Amino acid sequence: ATYRNLEFQPALVAFSTIGVLGVSLLGITYSVMSASWDPEVEGSLIGAEEFKTNLGNIQDGLKRSRENAILRDKMAGLPE
Repeated sequence: ATYRNLEFQPALVAFSTIGVLGVSLLGITYSVMSASWDPEVEGSLIGAEEFKTNLGNIQDGLKRSRENAILRDKMAGLPE
């Protein structure tokens, strides 16, 4: 790639593009996770406590989903 008479290697362009994409994806993820999901509670500026709470909520939900899948598998093997 050439820009203003400077030549850049294609690999450098690709890696820098992927890097910017990765950083933006992390930023969007953090902004969603650090928001207060409870409408009654106002979030903080940085959102560290909200991030911990929301991460715990997601982990609990994944655990329940896993337990439900196991229970459905057990129920599928029962005679009707």
